[in-house]
Amino acid sequence: MTHAPTPEQAAPTIPRILLPGIVPVLAFASPILLLFGWMIFGGTTSRRFFEGAPFQATLGVVVFLTGVGALLAVLVLVGIRTMLQQQLALAARIGHDRQAPRTDAR
Repeated sequence: MTHAPTPEQAAPTIPRILLPGIVPVLAFASPILLLFGWMIFGGTTSRRFFEGAPFQATLGVVVFLTGVGALLAVLVLVGIRTMLQQQLALAARIGHDRQAPRTDAR
């Protein structure tokens, strides 16, 4: 009788690390805040009454910087999630390789 080869263990399924629920909201809001902040601040350049509208300029800068902060938060969260997912895949592969039976003769 011939011996059937032992089947290899299937690679373990790696759970997906999900992004926090705030990421889609920030990703949607950041371009809108950037655009509105730029438009609000840009409206002060042609206005000469009230000494160039300092409140409007300040409001435009604050809205624009809020958009920049939201965009940076999205990029950081997505980058961290990507690094963690890669580390989890690497750890699962190493664990799978350690549990696999050795076929080489020593």
